[in-house]
Amino acid sequence: MTKRRKPRRRFSKEFKREAVKLLRDSGKGITQIANELGVTPSVLRTWVDMVEAEEKTGLTPAELDELKQLRKDKARLEEEVEILGKAAAYSTGLRNTTKSDGWLKDVVTHAGSQTWFGRKRES
Repeated sequence: MTKRRKPRRRFSKEFKREAVKLLRDSGKGITQIANELGVTPSVLRTWVDMVEAEEKTGLTPAELDELKQLRKDKARLEEEVEILGKAAAYSTGLRNTTKSDGWLKDVVTHAGSQTWFGRKRES
Protein backbone atom coordinates (compact mmCIF):
# COMPACT_ATOMS: atom_id res chain seq x y z
CA MET A 1 0.00 0.00 0.00
CA THR A 2 1.42 3.38 -0.99
CA LYS A 3 1.52 6.28 1.37
CA ARG A 4 -0.27 9.39 0.14
CA ARG A 5 1.65 12.60 0.40
CA LYS A 6 0.11 15.71 1.83
CA PRO A 7 -0.59 18.39 -0.75
CA ARG A 8 2.16 20.97 -0.85
CA ARG A 9 1.31 24.05 1.16
CA ARG A 10 2.22 27.52 -0.05
CA PHE A 11 3.05 30.35 2.29
CA SER A 12 3.02 34.04 1.51
CA LYS A 13 6.21 36.09 1.75
CA GLU A 14 4.64 38.03 4.60
CA PHE A 15 4.02 34.82 6.56
CA LYS A 16 7.64 33.77 5.99
CA ARG A 17 8.92 37.14 7.20
CA GLU A 18 6.72 36.96 10.31
CA ALA A 19 8.00 33.44 11.04
CA VAL A 20 11.60 34.66 10.85
CA LYS A 21 10.75 37.63 13.06
CA LEU A 22 9.15 35.26 15.58
CA LEU A 23 12.28 33.10 15.52
CA ARG A 24 14.56 36.09 16.11
CA ASP A 25 12.42 37.71 18.81
CA SER A 26 11.45 34.61 20.81
CA GLY A 27 14.91 33.28 21.58
CA LYS A 28 13.62 29.76 20.98
CA GLY A 29 15.37 27.22 18.80
CA ILE A 30 14.65 26.82 15.12
CA THR A 31 13.24 23.31 15.63
CA GLN A 32 10.80 24.46 18.30
CA ILE A 33 9.51 27.40 16.22
CA ALA A 34 9.25 25.18 13.13
CA ASN A 35 7.16 22.64 15.07
CA GLU A 36 4.90 25.41 16.40
CA LEU A 37 4.36 26.68 12.84
CA GLY A 38 3.87 23.19 11.42
CA VAL A 39 6.84 23.32 9.04
CA THR A 40 10.15 21.51 8.96
CA PRO A 41 13.29 23.16 10.37
CA SER A 42 14.91 23.08 6.90
CA VAL A 43 12.01 25.11 5.47
CA LEU A 44 12.34 27.67 8.26
CA ARG A 45 16.10 27.89 7.62
CA THR A 46 15.38 28.57 3.95
CA TRP A 47 13.04 31.38 4.98
CA VAL A 48 15.74 32.85 7.24
CA ASP A 49 18.18 32.82 4.30
CA MET A 50 15.56 34.52 2.10
CA VAL A 51 14.93 37.28 4.65
CA GLU A 52 18.66 37.83 5.19
CA ALA A 53 19.18 38.14 1.43
CA GLU A 54 16.40 40.73 1.25
CA GLU A 55 17.91 42.68 4.14
CA LYS A 56 21.37 42.59 2.57
CA THR A 57 20.17 44.25 -0.66
CA GLY A 58 18.31 47.01 1.12
CA LEU A 59 15.40 46.74 -1.32
CA THR A 60 11.79 46.02 -0.53
CA PRO A 61 10.31 42.77 -1.83
CA ALA A 62 8.30 44.69 -4.43
CA GLU A 63 11.48 46.41 -5.62
CA LEU A 64 13.29 43.07 -5.78
CA ASP A 65 10.48 41.62 -7.91
CA GLU A 66 10.58 44.67 -10.18
CA LEU A 67 14.36 44.44 -10.49
CA LYS A 68 14.14 40.76 -11.41
CA GLN A 69 11.51 41.55 -14.09
CA LEU A 70 13.55 44.47 -15.46
CA ARG A 71 16.65 42.27 -15.76
CA LYS A 72 14.63 39.62 -17.57
CA ASP A 73 13.20 42.24 -19.95
CA LYS A 74 16.69 43.69 -20.55
CA ALA A 75 18.08 40.27 -21.48
CA ARG A 76 15.17 39.66 -23.86
CA LEU A 77 15.60 43.07 -25.51
CA GLU A 78 19.35 42.58 -25.91
CA GLU A 79 18.68 39.26 -27.63
CA GLU A 80 16.13 40.89 -29.93
CA VAL A 81 18.60 43.66 -30.84
CA GLU A 82 21.24 41.05 -31.64
CA ILE A 83 18.84 39.10 -33.85
CA LEU A 84 17.65 42.24 -35.64
CA GLY A 85 21.24 43.39 -36.17
CA LYS A 86 22.14 40.08 -37.75
CA ALA A 87 19.02 40.17 -39.91
CA ALA A 88 19.77 43.73 -41.06
CA ALA A 89 23.38 42.83 -41.87
CA TYR A 90 22.26 39.77 -43.81
CA SER A 91 19.57 41.60 -45.77
CA THR A 92 21.83 44.55 -46.72
CA GLY A 93 24.86 42.43 -47.48
CA LEU A 94 27.02 44.26 -44.94
CA ARG A 95 29.10 41.94 -42.83
CA ASN A 96 31.49 42.97 -40.07
CA THR A 97 31.82 46.55 -41.23
CA THR A 98 33.61 49.10 -39.14
CA LYS A 99 34.10 52.82 -39.53
CA SER A 100 37.59 53.98 -38.65
CA ASP A 101 39.36 57.25 -39.52
CA GLY A 102 36.43 58.26 -41.73
CA TRP A 103 36.93 55.31 -44.10
CA LEU A 104 34.55 52.40 -44.33
CA LYS A 105 36.54 49.22 -44.08
CA ASP A 106 34.92 45.95 -45.02
CA VAL A 107 36.36 42.98 -43.20
CA VAL A 108 35.94 39.84 -45.24
CA THR A 109 36.74 36.45 -43.82
CA HIS A 110 38.25 33.85 -46.19
CA ALA A 111 39.48 30.49 -44.91
CA GLY A 112 40.05 31.89 -41.46
CA SER A 113 42.17 34.89 -42.48
CA GLN A 114 40.89 38.45 -42.47
CA THR A 115 41.59 40.68 -45.44
CA TRP A 116 41.00 44.40 -45.84
CA PHE A 117 40.22 45.27 -49.45
CA GLY A 118 42.19 42.31 -50.75
CA ARG A 119 45.25 42.82 -48.52
CA LYS A 120 45.96 40.52 -45.67
CA ARG A 121 45.40 42.15 -42.31
CA GLU A 122 48.36 41.97 -39.99
CA SER A 123 47.50 40.82 -36.50
